Amino acid sequence: PITRQKFVSRDLYGNYVKKAEEFYEEMHSSFQKQHWNVCISNAVLAAIAIIDAVAIQQLGKKSSSQNHIEAVFLLNDVKTSDENRKSNLKTEIAELIEMKTPSQYSEKLMSKAEAEKAMNRCEKIFSFLKAEIERKIV
Repeated sequence: PITRQKFVSRDLYGNYVKKAEEFYEEMHSSFQKQHWNVCISNAVLAAIAIIDAVAIQQLGKKSSSQNHIEAVFLLNDVKTSDENRKSNLKTEIAELIEMKTPSQYSEKLMSKAEAEKAMNRCEKIFSFLKAEIERKIV
């Protein structure tokens, strides 16, 4: 259950798509520069922004919790063309979000392998949800 939600006008979902696209692009750019920590941070931010976008488009709300994992709960109310795939992505999302704290706040430096894992998870999440958003555009 979500503890905090913010209602957002549905016609603003495109702003979140744009944010997601920018984070997604920077994820790839930072990977090329071998900035593994920044790559992982951008992967997390891209995933959260595309989740926000689809939730705003369909539900007119997004999670406003400091705990990003709560964004996953909103996906339960989002209808997709492939509910099994959506369900499977929840694990990918949770595992990606778990990488946020070590990549941003811990003394640990992230590795290329971890950055590749984060990018792979983000690509799955981003491509599926962006396609779902585009299917719903009338």
